[in-house]
Amino acid sequence: MKRIASLIALLALFLLPAAQAQPTQEELEAARVTLDGRCALGESRACILLGRMYRTGTGVEADLARAHELFNLSCASDPSLCGDLGALYLSGDGVEQNIPTAIGYFSLACDNNAANNCRTLGMLFRDGVGVEQDLESAVSMFRRACDLRDFNGCSFLSTAFLNGAGVEQSTETALSILQVACDGGGAINCYELGMIHLQGDLTPVNYELGIPLLQRACDGEIAQGCAFMGLMFHHGQGAPSDPETAARYLLRACDLGDPTACQMMGR
Repeated sequence: MKRIASLIALLALFLLPAAQAQPTQEELEAARVTLDGRCALGESRACILLGRMYRTGTGVEADLARAHELFNLSCASDPSLCGDLGALYLSGDGVEQNIPTAIGYFSLACDNNAANNCRTLGMLFRDGVGVEQDLESAVSMFRRACDLRDFNGCSFLSTAFLNGAGVEQSTETALSILQVACDGGGAINCYELGMIHLQGDLTPVNYELGIPLLQRACDGEIAQGCAFMGLMFHHGQGAPSDPETAARYLLRACDLGDPTACQMMGR
């Protein structure tokens, strides 16, 4: 039972865009069988994971009709899971593209505290995709996503305040949003805030603030944070010149998928 649970956890990670786990075909098949059984018993999240397998062709032959069926089942039993169905209608994968329908499903999921769907709505309102551009609504959706600990939502909310897009421009508020998100576990927000303090465009250059933030980002597996730390030690900028420490950070960045770091380390 523990092995099956770990396979499902592995599969869940694999189906996320930023995932690095690479299950074997045997593991994927074992997970598929287990998910199929659990979905048949009415476990909505099992149906979602199984639907993602069929949508992406992960361990199975891609079958968009089956994915649509499974996403429908999940959405009907748990509205917080309606986002995957919305994504099908947004892209037109296996169904006729229908952006208003997609927005309806994203809204249903967001209303049930699925934070990433609130962020998606914010992006649609911000960019005017399928709806009239509405920057104030975009900010509202990004704020809700951020409040629900979607750290990319916090990034978008901060950017809105930096640019004065749909809200009164406020660099102070933008930095505060990133700091709160960073302190709450948002490694990407630590990176963004650290870079602001190091680049000197919005605030005076401050290595004492910026370097610890990049370290937190690196510790949180943000490849760019590790890479920039490595570059600072490599060039002796903001940190002592230390080739050994630079190499350690750059190797870590490479392991996390940063192509520039890999090139520098000859990988």
